[in-house]
Amino acid sequence: MSIFFRNKIAKNDFKEDNLPSNRKEVFIDCLKLRLFDFFKIGLLIFLFALPLLIAGLVKDTLLFNLLDSLNGGQISEEDFNDAYTLLLLGYYLVEIVCLIIFSLGLAGSLRVIRQIAWGEAVFFIQDFFEGIKLNIKHFIIYFLFIGTFIFLNHLVMIFDIQYEIIKAIPFGISVFVLFPPLLYSLAETLMYTNGVIAEYKNGFALYIKTFPGTILATSIILLPLLFELISLFIVKYIVISVFIILFFPIILLGEFLFFNSRLDKYVNKESYPEIYDKGIHRKNR
Repeated sequence: MSIFFRNKIAKNDFKEDNLPSNRKEVFIDCLKLRLFDFFKIGLLIFLFALPLLIAGLVKDTLLFNLLDSLNGGQISEEDFNDAYTLLLLGYYLVEIVCLIIFSLGLAGSLRVIRQIAWGEAVFFIQDFFEGIKLNIKHFIIYFLFIGTFIFLNHLVMIFDIQYEIIKAIPFGISVFVLFPPLLYSLAETLMYTNGVIAEYKNGFALYIKTFPGTILATSIILLPLLFELISLFIVKYIVISVFIILFFPIILLGEFLFFNSRLDKYVNKESYPEIYDKGIHRKNR
């Protein structure tokens, strides 16, 4: 039988005292009982991330060859600058398409993670494709937005601008203004049937209410950006691949539980009581 259809059976009975009573315990229980499922999630995410990784590897290889040609005197600095600009512009346009493909894998994977975190029955492949089917429109819109803004962000960085602070403004806007509400929107897509605009507006309002915690959660999900500091690009893509398969699904679980807790506090308790504290068995009830 395929690894994607196996189910792990808990060794202990599901006695009430053993059930998680808070989200920290949910997180630990999910890893203890479903660790192999998170490995499978990582493999699926990696599959959908492959176009993005291949595009990045091709870009880095071509940049390396360009630099080698410049240092070897085979091309002039002017020709290098023209080729460098054209290459990056082409890559960041291709990246938009790759991000949309990646979003499909993320939509399916987050559906499985939601089922695990909520203590629901998990039919791995069925839930994965159900997640794509239900969330595809919203995820494509959100990742088209992300890809377009990344393209505009790098457009500013590519061209010669006198003040470096101006180049940093789009990145600052991304981290502190645009992306945090977007993370709320992705969580909302997994729970509700609202429109994209309503999700983002709710996400922005919740972001203002939960600023410190949401900024921390945003920083954690953006940690892979640090891999760009690895100078040996073959090593960089090996590290990224291992990270996606082994660690990224666990980070997604933590992120989902965090945003679920904020939505419980400010939305679910009053408006969606049927999913309030979903997956948690409070002992003081």
